[in-house]
Amino acid sequence: MSDVPAKPAHPAPPDGRPTGAPGRIGVFGGTFDPIHEGHLAVARTARDAFDLDLVLFVPAPRPWLRPRGPVVPADDRLAMARMATMGERGFDVSSVDLDRPGTTYTADTLRDLRKQYGPGPEFYLVLGADSIRHLDRWARVDSVLRRCTLVAVGRPGAPRPSELPDEHPGNQARFIEGPMVDVSATEVRRRLAAGESCAGMLPPAVERYIGEHGLYGATRAAAAMSR
Repeated sequence: MSDVPAKPAHPAPPDGRPTGAPGRIGVFGGTFDPIHEGHLAVARTARDAFDLDLVLFVPAPRPWLRPRGPVVPADDRLAMARMATMGERGFDVSSVDLDRPGTTYTADTLRDLRKQYGPGPEFYLVLGADSIRHLDRWARVDSVLRRCTLVAVGRPGAPRPSELPDEHPGNQARFIEGPMVDVSATEVRRRLAAGESCAGMLPPAVERYIGEHGLYGATRAAAAMSR
């Protein structure tokens, strides 16, 4: 039995919003340090599986569960996210978490997006399947669950974490299998610092930006070598 729900008719847009406003919005947060092809593959999978009208990439300033902050400044990560998603059907970038001072909590992200988009759209919070294990540590997780449908994207053949307690909030997630795109931001950063090729791991525009700005220890020569 599929975990993907049938799509209802789009609700009427709230007053002041144009006709055709998105009925289903995916919310995909992360540090995106840097954004890479794995991130884009997860977002495409969720968009297509749940027939999302819009997937919002939401760069975070500093998630509270991450002990160390992002490697590069928020402005650079926001710029790279915009480059990576430009021209991709149904993709956009929101600075909602960067505009809010203080620590980043998903409950606040969803609250602020609801204010921005009004009462009409349904929110789908897109997570990697491994992240589901940590939901019981999230701040105000009950508020998160009330505001959205959880979407967990797993690796082919193993989309669902095992041995979650019955009361674990991760059991409320709808699980789908994603593509096998074995890319991690940690490995991308290591390769860039070592001057190794990142061909196929980064969108070309992001790779050029990294080289031109010398991010992650990359140089123009290293970026050119990858193309």
